[in-house]
Amino acid sequence: MPYNVLIVDDESHARERLAKFIKNDSRLEIHGECENGTEAAEFILNKKPDVVFLDIQMPDLDGFGVIETVGIKDMPPTVFVTAYDQYAINAFKVNALDYVLKPVSRSSFEEAANRAIELLNSRKSDVMNEKLMSLLSEIKNGQESSPANDYLQRIIIKSTGKMYIVKAEDIDWIEADDNYVKLHVGEKTHYLRQTMKAMEKSLNPSLFLRIHRSVIVNMDRISQIQQWFNNEYMVTLKNGTELNMSRTYREKAKKKFSEFN
Repeated sequence: MPYNVLIVDDESHARERLAKFIKNDSRLEIHGECENGTEAAEFILNKKPDVVFLDIQMPDLDGFGVIETVGIKDMPPTVFVTAYDQYAINAFKVNALDYVLKPVSRSSFEEAANRAIELLNSRKSDVMNEKLMSLLSEIKNGQESSPANDYLQRIIIKSTGKMYIVKAEDIDWIEADDNYVKLHVGEKTHYLRQTMKAMEKSLNPSLFLRIHRSVIVNMDRISQIQQWFNNEYMVTLKNGTELNMSRTYREKAKKKFSEFN
């Protein structure tokens, strides 16, 4: 039986190119195609392909994010697909991980496919796991250290067997809802089992501001702050949403907005 392959790339022509090579290899069969990291992580966890050709540079959730989301132990043999990026290539070489450069040539595809099949036949998944773990560690250590990196960058929402990846900066505002927090992202709403206190600590304070015991707001989304009744204020977002700022959080807001009286 041929091995099932998942192609992950946000560029349709890149997926088509890989698909053409795979169709000409009797040892392989296309199991699926994903155009973003979120779809890929869900596909890998649910469909369990034998091999993944994984693009590195993707918006929202990149190739490394897919590995972190799925978990190293659940990742099948992976061939990284990348445009010329010397840092990434050096990392792959150091950790003996397979990669192909865009645009993928037939010869480089065949070499990568041969090595992936050899790994599958040897059933040495633990070797692959160690290499991926080493790679992720190197990538993280190589990133520039910044205070912003200590805060939550992406939030994984699990709902009815699906996973949604929400970038923290895309959140408009957050409200408490019993034992959950409700994330308002554009026209969508996501529930996350979390306390407001823990949520506030995990978010970058240069971007997010708590204005009420049950409300945290993305300051980039604020259009105006207007004085209301009983020395409280009304915060209006750019999408028209009106949120109450309680007196308890007024002083903190003053420090964020120099023009706020």
